[in-house]
Amino acid sequence: MTILVTGASGFLGSALLRQLNAAPVHYRTPRRLDADVIIHCAHDFGGGAFARNMALAEALVSARRVVYLSSCSAVPQARSEYGRTKYAIERRFLEAGHTVVRPGLVIGPGGLFLRGAQAIRRSRFIPLVEHGRLLLPVVALADLLAAFPAILAQPGQSEWNLFQQVSQRDYIYAIHPAARILNVPTALALVLLRLAGVLNLRLPVNRENLLGILDSQNLAFSSHLPQLIHQPRSVAKMVKEALEA
Repeated sequence: MTILVTGASGFLGSALLRQLNAAPVHYRTPRRLDADVIIHCAHDFGGGAFARNMALAEALVSARRVVYLSSCSAVPQARSEYGRTKYAIERRFLEAGHTVVRPGLVIGPGGLFLRGAQAIRRSRFIPLVEHGRLLLPVVALADLLAAFPAILAQPGQSEWNLFQQVSQRDYIYAIHPAARILNVPTALALVLLRLAGVLNLRLPVNRENLLGILDSQNLAFSSHLPQLIHQPRSVAKMVKEALEA
């Protein structure tokens, strides 16, 4: 089987590529876009990139099979550009009979998690909205990778949701047990993060991240992780493994 991974230089794409190359089943990367399966991980995070991301998806939609790495932020009424983009691309691929995988925030030695965790561990006080009670969908990188062979083995249109929900408070304490939580009203947090974006301030989270968390509070889909992984990692274990890697 030939598999092409888009975004193979990124955190998730490179991890998937290493996993596939190490698998006992023979996979190989094709030189052209004539693969049996395209795992589409690439995403343009630039401002106003909706059209560019949709154009890339349209270029891939006629492939034999696409497995699209989406997000739990992809909901019908998403307020973040990221969530709206992911949802629109999902619809396009599902209409064409392809596969969509929706992971939570991937906990591993890289990506958004590691950048945020490093900032959290340097801070004594952590500002959170709703006293840290908002739920955060997360998945261990190792569990995500372990689920992929079963997903690849089931061709055709399908949707796979890979996450478990933990409170932001528990997530923060798993990273930094001595942290102190400061409550910030949601409206104020959104205003401050918008201002930080205008001023180009580099923060562990941005307004898009917070909107994605808010949009994911009432997910219309349940997780398939327990069906694919015998014992998914706890948030404490996934954070420990990621920070020690």
